[in-house]
Amino acid sequence: MSNVTSDSDRIGAGPGEERVDVGDALDARDRALASACHDLRNPLNVIALATQRLDLEATAGWVRRDVVTDHTRLIATQVRKMSRLLEDLIDVACLDLGRHATLDRGAVDLVELAHTAADERMRSDPRAAIRIRHDDDRLLGRWDGARLGRVVDNLLSNAIKYSPGGASVDVVVRADRDGDGARWAVLTVTDRGLGIPADDLPHVFERFRRARNVVGVIAGTGIGLSSARYLVEQHGGTIELTSREGEGTTVTVRLPL
Repeated sequence: MSNVTSDSDRIGAGPGEERVDVGDALDARDRALASACHDLRNPLNVIALATQRLDLEATAGWVRRDVVTDHTRLIATQVRKMSRLLEDLIDVACLDLGRHATLDRGAVDLVELAHTAADERMRSDPRAAIRIRHDDDRLLGRWDGARLGRVVDNLLSNAIKYSPGGASVDVVVRADRDGDGARWAVLTVTDRGLGIPADDLPHVFERFRRARNVVGVIAGTGIGLSSARYLVEQHGGTIELTSREGEGTTVTVRLPL
């Protein structure tokens, strides 16, 4: 007969790591998946309405070019949202399985990538006010542009989502050298939103974990930051977060050049 200990319903860890209650972990996962389904359903509804409108206008024979353009852009934006969320879910699955991402590396300009992500975010969210500052016009590295684009988009999305008052978001792109002389590309995203409670900070990059001051208040899956860390680390980089509740959050990504 096997022995059952008082910790039989807890999982975790090696020395010094926090043990996690299985029930809490499953509840967090279920909430995240429910939120993901909700986040996928919304774009689908928008796409359905837009295509229905186009179909009605085409049937009536009075489709205007500007109407078609507006609706196709709307559909494209919603498709990108769905695609990125699905890619985040795939990253989480790969992380659970211990798999490495297959990076499609090429010449990527981090300055241009940041501007593109900010422009897309401001087009899709009228509340967004994103300011970008950079010392150089270009900062080139050999990275996977599509995946880094998702990282930046996730960070901007979080910064806007958790700034319910619509406060501005600051993005800084710069080059740096470490103590050994190695060159790094550094991107920081700073908001002045809700911030994160101090006791939640050690867990911000954990899958399905969300800060207690936003659970049940602002919808989210709890996978954006874990996916971002996974992709940044696959590039040999690092990602760090500092925050004070009620004051805002800064996320710093460092990528080797």
